[in-house]
Amino acid sequence: MLSRLRHLFIDSWFGRILVALIFIVFVGWGVSDIFMNVWNNGLNGDPNVVAKVGDRKISVMELDNLSQKQIYQEAMKEGYSDISQIPPIVKNMTINQTLQQLILQNILINNAHSLGLNVPDTVIRDTIWNMPEYQTDGKFDREKFNLQLKAANISEKYFLSMVRDQISIQNMIDPIVSGFKVSDSFVQPYYQFLNQTRKLSFVSVPYSHFHSGETPKEEILKRYYDNHLWEFKIPEYRRVKIVILSPDTIAKSLEIDDKSLHQAYEYKKKQFVHSEARSFQVLTFNQQSQAQTASVYWRHQNNWEKIQEYAHNNQGTALEMTGLEKTAIPLPELGNEVFNANPETVTEPFKTTLGWSVVKVTRILPSKIVSFEQAKSQLKAEIANEQAKQELGSRVSKLQNILAEGSSLDKITSDIGADAVEGTINEQGLTLNGEQAPIPASGKFRQNMLTKIFSTAKNTYPSVMDGGNNSYYAFLIEDILPAHEESYDKAKNKVIKAWQNADIYHQANIAATDIYKAVFVQKKKLEEVKSGFPLQLSQGFTRQKPAQNLSPVLQNAAFSMKFGDVTMIESNDGFVVASLNLIETPQSKNDQDNYQILKDKLAQSLQNDIEASYAISLEQSSKPTINKKALDALIDQLSH
Repeated sequence: MLSRLRHLFIDSWFGRILVALIFIVFVGWGVSDIFMNVWNNGLNGDPNVVAKVGDRKISVMELDNLSQKQIYQEAMKEGYSDISQIPPIVKNMTINQTLQQLILQNILINNAHSLGLNVPDTVIRDTIWNMPEYQTDGKFDREKFNLQLKAANISEKYFLSMVRDQISIQNMIDPIVSGFKVSDSFVQPYYQFLNQTRKLSFVSVPYSHFHSGETPKEEILKRYYDNHLWEFKIPEYRRVKIVILSPDTIAKSLEIDDKSLHQAYEYKKKQFVHSEARSFQVLTFNQQSQAQTASVYWRHQNNWEKIQEYAHNNQGTALEMTGLEKTAIPLPELGNEVFNANPETVTEPFKTTLGWSVVKVTRILPSKIVSFEQAKSQLKAEIANEQAKQELGSRVSKLQNILAEGSSLDKITSDIGADAVEGTINEQGLTLNGEQAPIPASGKFRQNMLTKIFSTAKNTYPSVMDGGNNSYYAFLIEDILPAHEESYDKAKNKVIKAWQNADIYHQANIAATDIYKAVFVQKKKLEEVKSGFPLQLSQGFTRQKPAQNLSPVLQNAAFSMKFGDVTMIESNDGFVVASLNLIETPQSKNDQDNYQILKDKLAQSLQNDIEASYAISLEQSSKPTINKKALDALIDQLSH
């Protein structure tokens, strides 16, 4: 987040216009419902404002639009067919991160203004007139400028304000970070550290190669049992009755009528019915010849970072868009080309109102039609869950009253939407058969509940406890079975199995140790040792590009070894003895492109740290205020 402080409005003005257009696509995705909820809640202050930084306000609409764009891009990146499949916690984090970005943006703008970094109108005019996107034959084209603003549905006044703020921020940030560079003496060792290639020769000694002999004599088994009592200890078990009340348990008891389901389907139809969408990258130039040259270069260079750099160095713009339907692409001629193009193929140059463009389609998402009947169960679950959240408070009060009246857990009826379970469990939530107990709770809630159960005295009268995340529970300990060692007679089958596993481990360990000693002590080469196990050679690997078929533990060990060293490690399925037989240190002069990319990234990282420290200091002194009710309402809506 902080690393983008100098690029808050996207690096290319062409990109800003397109993004402004894309925002329009998301306006209908649940915004009206959010505003209705916020207004009806009677929030303190302006219900349309989610945060305030000085005298600058961040609207709910602005945060909603930006958050939905980020959530949509996350869905496309992770391969989800629509945003409803993204886990609520990810949506929650995305909304909060987006709000933080908007707050920092406004803090920077305020600070730039307070420093007197006002931008004269002539500077704004010259900046816009020199933008290639608004020029024809090298001169500013007012008609093209107006056309793009109209297409983006933004006013000239708003656009000029955006340009003014961007220039103010750049004028403030650039002097702070521009003096920070990274030297070759710093980059070179790091480049070699990341790209040094190593190879191993190794011998695997798998447990599966060995077999335990006949079942040992009784005295051997008893001796193993006596020496490994901890392996045969039975943990404490408790017999417990549990009642759990949460939105999930309440939702299962709710009936949702078809009318509500049809209304929800129409409201969320965008999730269930959409045409083909495409992700694409586009370069735009003023001249056809520039676009033609870029097209040829692009076909021979598959690195998008380098393509972006090429466009920037040749007075062009580069933009990447994710998961757009044809109607959502702001320029019709661009949309036609994108949807006529073959995937992973760079097109020939074509004319748009912005200039000459070339496109590469990176992903195609097929059209989707989910009928009402197909979506019915999902909609029912979503509506029931929403209603359950609203009823949770009254249901918890009802549960508290039932227990306060002295009723036992057995008397709690299902009409309050609670789940009841009983059984005998240990502190890990396992039954006597070693299976997970069917307690309708998971994660931190389940673990906290188990901890509480195993720290409460037997027959303590139940009370309602908060399990976190809108979940409540009550329980009664009926009996406690103390921890104890299982007798030898009862554990005999376990003892036999444990002894056999230990015997196989011992055999494998001896075989691997013999190989290791032959290399380390007798100074043989690994390929000279006759072990009965095949010698294998690894592919070359670096810290940046690990070998896919080699244990990460072994690769990590290789980077602490000297040439010719030998090591022995234990893996999940046996032992590995390996010798390092190649260390190849790269020279940056033979890889200037990647070396420069690394140098630029390190320089950017250093500048980002400076920016971050500066922004954090500003944020601490600015003390932005957040309308928590409006934010919670937006999170609640977008998370479901």
